[in-house]
Amino acid sequence: MNIFVTVNPGMEQLAVQEVNELVEAKAIAHEALVEFKVKTKEELLLLVHHLQSIKRIAVNIGKFASADELDFSSLKINWKDFISAETKLKIN
Repeated sequence: MNIFVTVNPGMEQLAVQEVNELVEAKAIAHEALVEFKVKTKEELLLLVHHLQSIKRIAVNIGKFASADELDFSSLKINWKDFISAETKLKIN
């Protein structure tokens, strides 16, 4: 899974260090953004729970020409592993 995390400017290297310490991933720093890949959902959940320098986390689920093409039911993701029935989400 391709993961992108946003950080405050100047915190990129700290986020890279945190990712590298928690999972075997090669994190790459950009301006206010860090990207890396995780192999399992457990790695992703570990990072979500322990990363302290990040502001937001995004998971790349694919490429779509428009929002109308996005069909969540066709994605091979068990959403119950990440989102409970009580969870509230804001989608931009």
